Amino acid sequence: MRTPRYQQDRSYEWNYTHSPPWNEQQRQSLHNLSAELAKHPAAATYAGLKVRRPVAVAAGPLLNGHWCLAYAAMGFEVVTYKTVRTCEKPCFPYPNLVPVSNRPIACLGKPVSTDTVMRQSWAVSFGMPSRSPRDWQADIAWTREELPSNFRLAVSVVGTTEENAPLSKLANDYARAAAWAASAGADIIEINLSCPNVCSADGQLFQSATQSRQVAEKVAERLDRERFRGPKLAKIGYLPDDEPLHNLADGLREVLTGCVMNNSIPAQIQDPNGNQRFQGQQRGVCGEATRVLSMSQTRRFAANEANRTDGLITIGVGGIQSTADIDGYRQAGAESVQVATAAMVDDRISESLGLIRS
Repeated sequence: MRTPRYQQDRSYEWNYTHSPPWNEQQRQSLHNLSAELAKHPAAATYAGLKVRRPVAVAAGPLLNGHWCLAYAAMGFEVVTYKTVRTCEKPCFPYPNLVPVSNRPIACLGKPVSTDTVMRQSWAVSFGMPSRSPRDWQADIAWTREELPSNFRLAVSVVGTTEENAPLSKLANDYARAAAWAASAGADIIEINLSCPNVCSADGQLFQSATQSRQVAEKVAERLDRERFRGPKLAKIGYLPDDEPLHNLADGLREVLTGCVMNNSIPAQIQDPNGNQRFQGQQRGVCGEATRVLSMSQTRRFAANEANRTDGLITIGVGGIQSTADIDGYRQAGAESVQVATAAMVDDRISESLGLIRS
């Protein structure tokens, strides 16, 4: 099956409303795939759950239930519903995806140059938008009903900051969003602690082990009250030094199942003439250019958790385009991986990642 393409030259709103179709033919195709998957042993895991291939779609491409179902029909057993909030929030202005150089990012702080065509790397500028809770709860419930039982629906959630509000209020808002997602039918909750496109606390929590733990504890406490028994994950950003990375893990280990890394690599974006894009504000770079740094953090994080009985599961993200890339992340210590950019641009992503198809 060919990849449903997010149209880079269109707005987020356009792509939301022009999502892939879903009808009886697609529904039957997905159930045929479910039956085919059932013939194969589930020899791998994702966040501790049995799967045939340890690869999920990250939240970025999956704007609503139609997008989730379209990727499930391509063979992805775990799909992650794009980040939701307890309030409605618009997307950043167009453009939201700007192609950048594929040259590997070696460190933070250096600008990344734009490119004239998409070569597997781009700067992402969404800003964690969300539909109203009533809309996304209904959509998640419908999506879970449409997915066969051997597919898993993860939901990414984030709290919304208020000026001068204490961290406890943000933590409670994260917990509320997580509870609403769980009650709507999420099998996995992923709390988003990182977004390079925003400067507020909801996008930078991962940089503080103490604040991240406070949020995670509140989420876990609320989910326990809701009797949610699925995996609880945290999406984190890039931390170049071991000490803050290990401190973050120490704060999350007792309350979460695992960590997903990295939520892109932050950088200033400029054109080949040195002119700054996005009004000089940094944006998250995703795709092939991030693989070196993302793999490095995966290896460092996984090594720290490897010999602990309560170690966090490591889920790798960044520049994954092939079975060789999946193997590379797993050799680095990742239990499983998420794919985003390649899933949006590779017409043959199912074959590239070795997914089982009907």
